Amino acid sequence: MDDRLEPRPIPEGFTTFKGASDDGRYLALSKNAESPEVWIYDFDAGKEISVLSGMDHNPRGMVFSPDGSLVTSIGWDKRVQVWESQTGTISHVLTGHKQGVASAAFSYDGKSICTSSPDGTIRLWHLDTGREMVHFTPEGVGADKLRFSRDNQLLLIFGREQTWTLRVPSLRTIDEELSKKHSTEKTS
Repeated sequence: MDDRLEPRPIPEGFTTFKGASDDGRYLALSKNAESPEVWIYDFDAGKEISVLSGMDHNPRGMVFSPDGSLVTSIGWDKRVQVWESQTGTISHVLTGHKQGVASAAFSYDGKSICTSSPDGTIRLWHLDTGREMVHFTPEGVGADKLRFSRDNQLLLIFGREQTWTLRVPSLRTIDEELSKKHSTEKTS
């Protein structure tokens, strides 16, 4: 066996790996392939720290925020649910997709999340407010994977046959536009 490999067995009773935090400390695991519940396991501490429930279906995968504090599911649920990984508390339920969630990516600053769906939409959400900041349906774009650039300025959209980049408006700019729109609606 390669000396660089350190065996770290998955705890007993868990059968399905759903995702891991960027630093490898937290794992999202399920106890069977059909269960809509997911356990967050702290690899360093060697214990379960929370249970994520409330999903309608068994998720295909779980995506952690860069610091590991938040986690979201991808799969057949049309809702984007965001949990606090340490407590299992749902912090946001984001709605808008007409089909399940194919991919999700947290921004590197942890302030937003982008999701894609087989319905053709890509949605960008503000995590402080839980509001959808922008959504679009690019023609001919089937987004299999999403990824923010490290500076959060670009969203990389990976499709089956092509890759696209989208310049992401800053959250401050979007908040200002939403505030202007909201104040205009109040005065109309």
